[in-house]
Amino acid sequence: MCENHRKQLYCLYCRTCKRLVCPECIVVTHSMHTFDNLENTLRENLGLLSCVASDIQNNIMFAYIEHENALDRNIMEVQKEYEVLMKRISRQEEKLKTFIEEETNKLRTNLTNERNRVVDLITKERVYYYEKRNKLKLFKDRIENKILIENDLNDVIETVNEFESINKYHPKYVVHKEMMIDYKEGNITTQSINNLVGFTSSKKPDVRFSLLQSHPTDLSSIITIVTVTPNIAWFVHNISNTHSKKLQKIEIGQDISKIDEHDVVLSDVDVSPSGELFAAFTMEGCIKRLTSSGNFEIFYSCSPLILRGLHITKSGYVLIGVRESGTAFPITDHSSRQVLIVNNEKKLTKTLEFDPFGNRLFSVPLQITTNNNGDMCSRLC
Repeated sequence: MCENHRKQLYCLYCRTCKRLVCPECIVVTHSMHTFDNLENTLRENLGLLSCVASDIQNNIMFAYIEHENALDRNIMEVQKEYEVLMKRISRQEEKLKTFIEEETNKLRTNLTNERNRVVDLITKERVYYYEKRNKLKLFKDRIENKILIENDLNDVIETVNEFESINKYHPKYVVHKEMMIDYKEGNITTQSINNLVGFTSSKKPDVRFSLLQSHPTDLSSIITIVTVTPNIAWFVHNISNTHSKKLQKIEIGQDISKIDEHDVVLSDVDVSPSGELFAAFTMEGCIKRLTSSGNFEIFYSCSPLILRGLHITKSGYVLIGVRESGTAFPITDHSSRQVLIVNNEKKLTKTLEFDPFGNRLFSVPLQITTNNNGDMCSRLC
């Protein structure tokens, strides 16, 4: 349909205006122009379009080929750079391998030499301490024989003084210096020998006991009894078929009356000079004090050690028997069987485990006490 004359169809092509025209267009606006029929115009334009399309296709192919060539050139350049870098990396890798191998060999050599040096040193030290130990044992045997067999104190004093002069700087004194806190250098006397090994006299004191009062009980076993006053006491007994124990405070008169009780897991109890109750809580690894409100508060923690014995001296020091966790026996070099001495300020003042000769003092310190002279006694397992 003609754009200007809606009811007319295009019939010719105006070559002058280069557009399609209808009959009315020819009469009105294209009267003197040159015309051609539609078929010729179509064939002519199709040929022209074919040429243009061919040119475009050729240009596209040419551009594609040029682009491909440029990409190939870039790839080749990148490949060359890659090969150069790989060669450089390979050279550096070889250098690093050589350097690391040399340093590793040096370290191996140094470690081997150091190990040999330490082994030689340890071997020499073992031989030295073995000889010293045998020598010290001989001196110790001489002292014991003089005291226990001959009972000749003059010879004993000379022997001990000789032993002391040799043993003064023995490494055992350094390792266990807590054992030497009360040691004072000087001549050995009869009293010092008594303090060291007990009374030299074979005469035993005459001690007699008499029963004042007794009370029957249906308890399976009573572990510990400590008195607060002559008629007030704390005692611990087992609860059947459990690990727990019953801690009871009782008043002793004509009969026994219960004042207080607690279900606890502990190994020992004792009363301080001021009347406070202290308890060794086995599994918790701590000493607890019973407050006026009836609750236990932690006084001193020994964790991870296991608590066994407990004793409080007249001067208020707390003696605690401990061992390492796990099975109690057999005892090995790694076992820890100690008595800890703690002051009123909750500070550890001394640890007892070995004698001056390196021998263990305790197997398992189950119960601890002290006599009027301040000597410590322990019941062992």
